[in-house]
Amino acid sequence: MRKLFLYIVLCCFLFNSYSQTTWYVATSGNNSNTGLSEVSAFATISNAIASSTCGDSIYVLGGTYHEKIFASTICPENNRKIIWM
Repeated sequence: MRKLFLYIVLCCFLFNSYSQTTWYVATSGNNSNTGLSEVSAFATISNAIASSTCGDSIYVLGGTYHEKIFASTICPENNRKIIWM
């Protein structure tokens, strides 16, 4: 029983350590929002990029965004380049 408990705790720890966040951007959003749902989306793609880390996803909702995005990041977990497109 103790081994089962330790296994469950280990699984929960690993799941939380590698959890991903999904960020949302909408033309009707606001950069003071959390960006964690369509209702509380960010206004700019740049803000979503600045909030994200390796493994995260960014959903850009329909609309026209007037901003230039320059981002080049190396993910420290696997030393791979993050590409923003």
